[in-house]
Amino acid sequence: DLKSSLLRIVSHFRSSDLWQRYCKAEKIEREVPFLLDIGPALVRGVVDAVVDDRIIVDYKTGKAGSPLEAHYITQLRLYAAAFFNLKGKMPEQGILWYADYGQSSTIEFSAEDICDTLLLAAQSCSPE
Repeated sequence: DLKSSLLRIVSHFRSSDLWQRYCKAEKIEREVPFLLDIGPALVRGVVDAVVDDRIIVDYKTGKAGSPLEAHYITQLRLYAAAFFNLKGKMPEQGILWYADYGQSSTIEFSAEDICDTLLLAAQSCSPE
């Protein structure tokens, strides 16, 4: 039932490394809106959470390692680019938190990966 599912999700989260990071954080920003200019298009979105201006967290359903994870990583890199535009500094990590199963995937951000992602996004938005 719904109540037991929600209790399980809360239990997973409170026993996770991510919860420990949240507890030790000086600042957690939630639902951070952004607008990112990628040339031929504007990308508007909302980042689920930013921890201490260093870690971007995106909450997901499902399991870690799904076929969609590559898309989610691209999404995190776009969030990192937007964060850089907003704050003037590069976040260190992105975390995909899979709430249903209490799993996470962590990626390290690099300027090269983010530039490649922005280029790919701009190319995919350009008229043929």
